Amino acid sequence: MFESKSDLIVENCLKHQVPDNLEEFSFQIEEWMYKQKSNRALFISEEDGNDIQFLISHWIKKMNKDLIIPYFVEHENQNYHHAIYYVLSRLKAQFNISQRVEIEGEKLKQFFQYWLEFYNRELQNQVFCEAKCVYKRVPNYYKIKLILIFQGIDRFRDSNGEVRVSYWLPKVLPENIKVIVTGKTDSKAFEYYKTQGGSIINMQI
Repeated sequence: MFESKSDLIVENCLKHQVPDNLEEFSFQIEEWMYKQKSNRALFISEEDGNDIQFLISHWIKKMNKDLIIPYFVEHENQNYHHAIYYVLSRLKAQFNISQRVEIEGEKLKQFFQYWLEFYNRELQNQVFCEAKCVYKRVPNYYKIKLILIFQGIDRFRDSNGEVRVSYWLPKVLPENIKVIVTGKTDSKAFEYYKTQGGSIINMQI
């Protein structure tokens, strides 16, 4: 399994003390997970000077029974095609899937929903083993979730500026897949989730 810049950021953040508001952060996310009426992404607002990466990293550690893939946009390739390819490549390695992942931009976008549905079905027959990312086919014991985190989703760019979330991220997600995104309140992403009536958390970090 390859190690990305996002993995290194998580490792570095975990070397520091636990943020004071981690429990509040965890509670609000848990409330969103179990009370939402339709399975849509959660938007967490972030402002200049807020280091939400520490909260996210320590929250990931708490959620060690789930499969979580973080993507810190400002430290990775800021092309959303690359982000999709990155996520699908990680999942392909995790589940030992031999099928090739398309690298052409439009095909990536078109097949993103298909692959999320595919991995959703895979997760229905998986169980978490010994607090590590190791999986095997057995009857459901713990209902594993796949959680995708895009920190700084408003930083995805193309020739026209900020890429609209609605252009590439599915509006409604498969049952066992959760998506958490962060961004600024003056972004197109925030306006999109606000007008769609999506779940929004305003964290004071």
